[in-house]
Amino acid sequence: MKNILLFLGLLYSALGYSQFNFPQQEMKLDIEINHHLKKKDYHPEISGMTMLENDFYVVCEKDNRILKYDTQFNLVDSIKIPLLSELPKPEYEGIAVYKDHFLLSDEKNVTIIDFTNKTIIPISVPEINGMKDDSGVEGIAIDAEAKKCYLMQEKTGSNGYSILLDCDITEDNGHIKLTTKNSIIINHTYLGKEKDTISRYSDIYVYNHKIYALKLHYPENPKYYIDEINIDAIRKDKPKDWKIDNSNKKYFNSKEITDFINKEDSNIEAVVLSKKDNYFYIINDDKMSDKKDKTTLYKLKNPFE
Repeated sequence: MKNILLFLGLLYSALGYSQFNFPQQEMKLDIEINHHLKKKDYHPEISGMTMLENDFYVVCEKDNRILKYDTQFNLVDSIKIPLLSELPKPEYEGIAVYKDHFLLSDEKNVTIIDFTNKTIIPISVPEINGMKDDSGVEGIAIDAEAKKCYLMQEKTGSNGYSILLDCDITEDNGHIKLTTKNSIIINHTYLGKEKDTISRYSDIYVYNHKIYALKLHYPENPKYYIDEINIDAIRKDKPKDWKIDNSNKKYFNSKEITDFINKEDSNIEAVVLSKKDNYFYIINDDKMSDKKDKTTLYKLKNPFE
């Protein structure tokens, strides 16, 4: 019997099943976001996350504060983002850091915000003008070494693809400018386009010059993925029409993490990959089965290595 069990274990490992089972790697932690914002019966809807050194910075769609957490996810600071009187109240969907600047994607006002020295200035990015509501910029990530900023569209109205904008970063009088160099089309049709199914990105992060994108395919039998996008290879090869999909592993690789995420958590919204421990940290905006509206943090060993 022992030999049979050993053989089955080796067979499952050889077939790659181990990458979809994470019992030795998972860590789940409920975060009381409502308590941190000192509001009762309030649903801030976490929407993005980034890392600076060893700290996590979390932004919410329905609150104008950045929540700073340490490595144990203890709240250490709450940073208020000022409002612009000439614009409607923002809905922040993503956050990234460049030097002493926070860059925030504001879906409501279809703009990118440069927040530094307690002031905010909208950044002009003409390519996002048509990206709004459920087709808005859902993720923002920065490769500071390469002076690059990436903006990820949630999905298109046709639901077949998302657009990734590859932007150069420059500074002008202490504020950030973004210049789009490439618009990359990411095709989701390999997942299948059954009636009423949707594929959407919710956040992105850059690690070692690769972009990691958090993706959900729903609503029937929700499936969760992390996509790895090799942006350097794409820039070098300039693929036809700048289109990529799952057929070319040189540009695009995808790992399903459905077995790792609670099935009731259909709104996984934020992701980072820690340089310190090579783990993905993933947050959902609330735990729908929990009346206290707690948020769950997932910690997952990098499945791409």
